Amino acid sequence: MNLSFPLDPKFSIPKTEVINVNRTFTLGGYEVLLSEVEMSPLVTRVKFVHAPDQEIDYKTKLSISEVVWPIEIISTSRNGKQTKLSMVGGSGTEDGMMYSFSSNLLDNPESMILILRGKPDKVYDDLQEAKKDELEIKIK
Repeated sequence: MNLSFPLDPKFSIPKTEVINVNRTFTLGGYEVLLSEVEMSPLVTRVKFVHAPDQEIDYKTKLSISEVVWPIEIISTSRNGKQTKLSMVGGSGTEDGMMYSFSSNLLDNPESMILILRGKPDKVYDDLQEAKKDELEIKIK
Protein backbone atom coordinates (compact mmCIF):
# COMPACT_ATOMS: atom_id res chain seq x y z
CA MET A 1 0.00 0.00 0.00
CA ASN A 2 1.32 3.41 -0.93
CA LEU A 3 -0.10 6.49 0.82
CA SER A 4 0.41 10.06 -0.24
CA PHE A 5 -0.63 13.20 1.62
CA PRO A 6 0.31 16.90 1.58
CA LEU A 7 2.43 18.31 4.37
CA ASP A 8 1.56 21.44 6.25
CA PRO A 9 3.49 24.37 4.66
CA LYS A 10 5.35 24.97 7.94
CA PHE A 11 7.15 21.67 7.30
CA SER A 12 9.59 22.04 4.46
CA ILE A 13 12.23 19.75 3.09
CA PRO A 14 15.56 21.33 4.06
CA LYS A 15 18.11 21.52 1.30
CA THR A 16 21.83 20.98 1.62
CA GLU A 17 23.65 24.31 1.39
CA VAL A 18 27.21 24.64 0.05
CA ILE A 19 29.15 27.79 0.95
CA ASN A 20 32.25 28.46 -1.16
CA VAL A 21 34.43 30.15 1.45
CA ASN A 22 37.75 30.18 -0.49
CA ARG A 23 39.84 31.77 2.30
CA THR A 24 43.56 31.13 2.49
CA PHE A 25 45.35 31.32 5.84
CA THR A 26 48.77 30.40 7.23
CA LEU A 27 49.06 28.04 10.16
CA GLY A 28 52.27 26.52 11.50
CA GLY A 29 54.13 28.03 8.53
CA TYR A 30 51.88 26.29 5.99
CA GLU A 31 49.43 27.91 3.60
CA VAL A 32 45.99 26.26 3.71
CA LEU A 33 42.75 27.02 1.88
CA LEU A 34 39.36 26.69 3.58
CA SER A 35 37.60 25.88 0.34
CA GLU A 36 33.99 25.07 1.17
CA VAL A 37 31.48 24.25 3.86
CA GLU A 38 28.57 21.90 3.17
CA MET A 39 25.63 22.17 5.54
CA SER A 40 22.86 19.60 5.78
CA PRO A 41 20.31 18.95 8.53
CA LEU A 42 22.49 16.15 9.94
CA VAL A 43 26.09 17.27 9.45
CA THR A 44 28.28 20.25 8.59
CA ARG A 45 31.38 19.35 6.51
CA VAL A 46 34.40 21.64 6.24
CA LYS A 47 36.89 21.09 3.40
CA PHE A 48 40.51 22.28 3.55
CA VAL A 49 43.02 22.15 0.68
CA HIS A 50 46.76 21.70 1.31
CA ALA A 51 49.00 24.48 0.02
CA PRO A 52 46.79 25.59 -2.89
CA ASP A 53 48.53 26.08 -6.26
CA GLN A 54 51.68 24.32 -5.00
CA GLU A 55 53.12 20.87 -5.61
CA ILE A 56 53.88 19.29 -2.24
CA ASP A 57 55.17 15.88 -1.18
CA TYR A 58 53.40 13.36 1.05
CA LYS A 59 55.48 14.20 4.13
CA THR A 60 54.50 17.88 3.85
CA LYS A 61 50.83 16.90 3.46
CA LEU A 62 51.07 14.93 6.71
CA SER A 63 52.71 17.89 8.46
CA ILE A 64 49.92 20.21 7.29
CA SER A 65 47.31 17.73 8.50
CA GLU A 66 48.91 17.77 11.95
CA VAL A 67 48.75 21.57 12.32
CA VAL A 68 45.24 22.18 10.96
CA TRP A 69 43.09 21.23 13.93
CA PRO A 70 39.54 22.62 14.03
CA ILE A 71 37.98 22.90 17.49
CA GLU A 72 34.37 23.89 16.80
CA ILE A 73 32.05 26.09 14.79
CA ILE A 74 30.14 28.87 16.55
CA SER A 75 26.78 29.30 14.83
CA THR A 76 24.53 32.28 15.56
CA SER A 77 20.84 32.38 14.63
CA ARG A 78 18.78 35.50 13.80
CA ASN A 79 17.55 35.80 17.37
CA GLY A 80 21.17 35.88 18.62
CA LYS A 81 21.26 32.35 20.01
CA GLN A 82 24.76 30.88 19.78
CA THR A 83 25.29 27.17 19.26
CA LYS A 84 28.62 25.36 19.42
CA LEU A 85 28.89 22.73 16.69
CA SER A 86 31.28 20.03 17.88
CA MET A 87 33.64 18.16 15.58
CA VAL A 88 32.49 14.56 15.14
CA GLY A 89 35.15 13.27 12.74
CA GLY A 90 37.69 13.99 10.08
CA SER A 91 39.72 12.38 7.33
CA GLY A 92 42.29 13.09 4.69
CA THR A 93 41.34 13.67 1.07
CA GLU A 94 43.45 13.60 -2.09
CA ASP A 95 44.18 17.32 -1.87
CA GLY A 96 43.49 18.15 1.77
CA MET A 97 41.24 17.31 4.69
CA MET A 98 37.52 17.03 5.42
CA TYR A 99 36.13 17.54 8.93
CA SER A 100 32.56 16.83 10.03
CA PHE A 101 30.71 18.79 12.70
CA SER A 102 27.26 18.59 14.19
CA SER A 103 24.63 20.72 12.42
CA ASN A 104 22.01 23.30 13.26
CA LEU A 105 20.87 24.04 9.69
CA LEU A 106 17.23 23.78 10.79
CA ASP A 107 17.81 26.82 13.06
CA ASN A 108 18.65 28.88 9.94
CA PRO A 109 22.03 30.14 11.19
CA GLU A 110 22.78 33.71 10.21
CA SER A 111 26.52 33.56 10.89
CA MET A 112 29.11 30.82 11.41
CA ILE A 113 32.68 31.11 12.68
CA LEU A 114 35.17 28.22 12.47
CA ILE A 115 37.57 28.05 15.43
CA LEU A 116 41.01 26.45 14.89
CA ARG A 117 43.89 25.76 17.24
CA GLY A 118 46.17 28.74 16.66
CA LYS A 119 49.62 27.46 17.64
CA PRO A 120 49.70 23.72 17.06
CA ASP A 121 53.06 23.00 18.71
CA LYS A 122 52.54 25.13 21.82
CA VAL A 123 51.73 23.57 25.20
CA TYR A 124 49.44 25.67 27.38
CA ASP A 125 49.20 25.91 31.15
CA ASP A 126 45.55 26.98 31.15
CA LEU A 127 42.55 27.13 28.85
CA GLN A 128 42.33 30.94 28.81
CA GLU A 129 45.85 31.22 27.44
CA ALA A 130 45.00 28.72 24.68
CA LYS A 131 41.83 30.66 23.77
CA LYS A 132 43.92 33.79 23.10
CA ASP A 133 45.81 31.97 20.32
CA GLU A 134 42.76 30.48 18.56
CA LEU A 135 42.27 31.35 14.90
CA GLU A 136 38.75 32.38 13.85
CA ILE A 137 37.59 32.13 10.22
CA LYS A 138 34.23 33.54 9.14
CA ILE A 139 32.25 30.98 7.12
CA LYS A 140 29.00 32.89 6.79
